Amino acid sequence: MQSFLKQSTKVVIIGLLVCSLIFSHAVTPAQAAAGTTLSSETLTSFMVQLHGALQVLQSKMFRGVAPQATVQAATTTTVAIMDQITYLEKKLVLTNTEIARINAELLVLRAQLAAKTDTGTIKNAHYRIVFPENWNKKLVMYAHGYEFMGSPAQSKNPEWIKRMAPFLERGFAVAASDYAIQGFALPQGVDDTENLRKYFFKKYGKADSTFMVGHSMGGGISMAIMENFDKNYNGALPLCPFASRAYLQCRKEFDMYATFNVLFPGVVPSLSNVTDISVPYNALNPREFGSKGKAIRDGFMKDSVLAAAFAKRFDLKLSDLHMSLMFNENVLRDNAQKAGGNPFDNTNTI
Repeated sequence: MQSFLKQSTKVVIIGLLVCSLIFSHAVTPAQAAAGTTLSSETLTSFMVQLHGALQVLQSKMFRGVAPQATVQAATTTTVAIMDQITYLEKKLVLTNTEIARINAELLVLRAQLAAKTDTGTIKNAHYRIVFPENWNKKLVMYAHGYEFMGSPAQSKNPEWIKRMAPFLERGFAVAASDYAIQGFALPQGVDDTENLRKYFFKKYGKADSTFMVGHSMGGGISMAIMENFDKNYNGALPLCPFASRAYLQCRKEFDMYATFNVLFPGVVPSLSNVTDISVPYNALNPREFGSKGKAIRDGFMKDSVLAAAFAKRFDLKLSDLHMSLMFNENVLRDNAQKAGGNPFDNTNTI
């Protein structure tokens, strides 16, 4: 209790500091009339401090370690702070970019303040459930897309709650499971998502309405869920779904990579290297996308006419070719590791 009150006091102090700094940096009416813009760096600094305090506050609030009155007081104070930031946005002349940044930060802060979270693990799959403050007994089960093996999981992504905002703002709870394995995990994703739905219904009761949503491979999981467990759902929204037969989809990536290797030797790792399971598999670091993608693009643009024809053959824009090749490499390495070697050949291709 004392620890919680200290954290609540910390939030109040930060709030007073933020409000004080906001108005000490206010521009004059004459400056505003002249079209003065305010740098968003100061606001961003305030929000970072507030965000840190909110994370502590949220954890304390929903673990039930303080009386409701204390929780409500701290919540009211925090909302008041954010209202002051909103006031600043309205009163000052800001650039569109700055306004967009402020809105994005406010969205995250409000979502994290209002949301109750439930996290844990079911059969080696981590999950996260988020409830909005105005939960209307409706539920979205969300299935994520393909993740490179070894990459950060969805449950660890700080941007995830922002992406769920369209559902949370409309009063839906959102439940999302990582999958017990990464890489190609469509069957596993179906099982893990269904396990999480069962857990939700058992702990929180059956939702008044439940919808299945997913993107990319998660879109394929959404379709499979509806084919097998539709009685538990009112509808589904598969976004850019992986809807073809899995073997044929991955086989197309194999054909593309093999053909590229012949036409542009040395630009990307050889197919024998990619499918060699003795070669350690490490997911491509997103920070390396830019430099590696540029090297691939520089390689095939030495013959831009051939590269354009190649991209068209595989229904790609030339500008997307380098990213597709990097993605294909990781998918094929993943397939080889799971299958114990290269699972493809050139039957019906040549």
